[in-house]
Amino acid sequence: MSNVILEVRNLTKIYDEGRIRTEVLRGISMCVFDREMVAVVGSSGSGKSTLLHILGTLDRPTEGEVLYRGEDVARWSANRQADFRNRRLGFIYQFHHLLNEFTAEENAAMPLLIGGTPPGEALARSRELLEAVGLGHRLSHRPAELSGGERQRVAIARALVNGPDLVLADEPTGNLDFRTAEEIFGVMRKMHQDLGTSFVVVTHDRELAANFSRTILIRDGRICGND
Repeated sequence: MSNVILEVRNLTKIYDEGRIRTEVLRGISMCVFDREMVAVVGSSGSGKSTLLHILGTLDRPTEGEVLYRGEDVARWSANRQADFRNRRLGFIYQFHHLLNEFTAEENAAMPLLIGGTPPGEALARSRELLEAVGLGHRLSHRPAELSGGERQRVAIARALVNGPDLVLADEPTGNLDFRTAEEIFGVMRKMHQDLGTSFVVVTHDRELAANFSRTILIRDGRICGND
């Protein structure tokens, strides 16, 4: 690890709803390096998902900076942020958010297709990644025909299909049993090792997070541990 891919400086997020003021993040500062796999751990309501949304430009900070290779992405226009998300980031969620009417192959190719990549090229890259995550035999199956673990494998392939610098994952195993969750974390680690992609994974499961290269502990909107 040598190069910082993403840096957060004094990040604060406050939600004002009428007379209710909620400070979710309180002066968060952290770095993510190239080829690093980081787990962000905390209880429900600690602010970890809000942090991930801000890192992914899905939400804006109240104060502070989010620097991607030195540029503050929080100050970019909505169009530039959308392009950044499509080209430089991959996303994995607790619920796979696959499109039911499309096959696994088509779902995994979707970011490329949306970005204007020719269909033949996009589907070829999709097939390559689905084979890499162990789903080469399920290319033509739709989400309803796949198990929960298989659907998350498709979601991982979709997150990686654009060759992103960084993948952000929000409780990617939260809806799975422990054995399947271990398998999915194993797939993410393998893809990280094979492709060199950086991962930031939000999870409440410290046992699984212990397998990552670094763990950041968040409590009440503050970082209180960094192993």
